[in-house]
Amino acid sequence: MKYGKIDATAHTLTIIEAATADDAKHICGLKPMEIDIGTVHHEYGVGGCAIMVAEFGLFVPPINQHFFAIGNRVYAGNALLYAYNAEGYTIDFDDPNLEITWFADGREVEDAILAGKIIRPTVTRDGVPVWEWPDPKPEALFPS
Repeated sequence: MKYGKIDATAHTLTIIEAATADDAKHICGLKPMEIDIGTVHHEYGVGGCAIMVAEFGLFVPPINQHFFAIGNRVYAGNALLYAYNAEGYTIDFDDPNLEITWFADGREVEDAILAGKIIRPTVTRDGVPVWEWPDPKPEALFPS
């Protein structure tokens, strides 16, 4: 199966092949039980593209992290991209031209947020923000 590997340090997106999603996660430097999955884009009746990232990547202090954005969403660290069809089954990822914005550091991320180019990452409870980037991980919400 073909996947997309985002190397946030090298600022590259490459196509990789792996027998399983767990193998692909390993190639990308992700730990199988420590990931978050999100939708990059979806077209009803066609399918779309999803992303796997380190679960707590955005809680890493910006000085110790690398960032990129797809659309108006910012992500932290390496990532795995995969495609899926209309039925939700994983299919080969073959979009090496996905538009990615690379950031040199946390300051560039903050500048892009202030310019309205990307959305500030937040965690909400009942619609009330309880965390926003670049604040430290809230231990009450996510105990170690």
